[in-house]
Amino acid sequence: MSSSENSIRHPDNRRTIALLMSLAISLPLTTVASCSDDATAANPQIDASPANDDEQEGPSEWTSAPCSTVALGPDDAEMSHLRRSYLLGPAGHTTWYRFFADEQCTLPLYSFVFIGGIEMGDPVPEIPDAVEATVTFDRILFTLESPRGMEAARDCADGDFAIGVQRDVSDSDCLFMKAIPDCGVDYDIVKIADGVATPGFRSADMCTPAGRPSKLQTEGARFVEQF
Repeated sequence: MSSSENSIRHPDNRRTIALLMSLAISLPLTTVASCSDDATAANPQIDASPANDDEQEGPSEWTSAPCSTVALGPDDAEMSHLRRSYLLGPAGHTTWYRFFADEQCTLPLYSFVFIGGIEMGDPVPEIPDAVEATVTFDRILFTLESPRGMEAARDCADGDFAIGVQRDVSDSDCLFMKAIPDCGVDYDIVKIADGVATPGFRSADMCTPAGRPSKLQTEGARFVEQF
């Protein structure tokens, strides 16, 4: 794998574009109490192991701006300060969201890793280049990144978190994420243009097709490289 810019290949097949819908796993940032401590944790490990598929390209990496302040959906009254990274392959997606308390993204709160699959749908007539997609969740992992995030995480799973320790919260409500047995699917949309994938602006309930978004978020993630 070359690191030069000329070696980057933008995926253009329909299956790979569908996989970009992992960007639709968006999380609104709740208001949390600030603490004077500035403890930070190491970034959670992302486990992306797509199955071999000779007919498809290998995994690709996509990333947002180093620090984004964006409204992800209707419950996001305070806006979200976050970084987003994605590893996408023929077998599905592994998506990392890291949330911060400040607009400069220097005060970490907590992070999520989502692992699952994706299925391509029909074009969205009202939005050029946008398509429907169904995003499934197989695992949801949560990491408390500093004492600042403790207040928000109090009602997540059993609330027993250690800073920097990743925990599987797939079977429990965690902050703004429902337990997978109660809502293991997101019905979403995405627009792919100029090497950027932009997901849908989240509706109040995306667990059913009726909740599929009707417009896009204001920021997406840019293609980095193909492995």
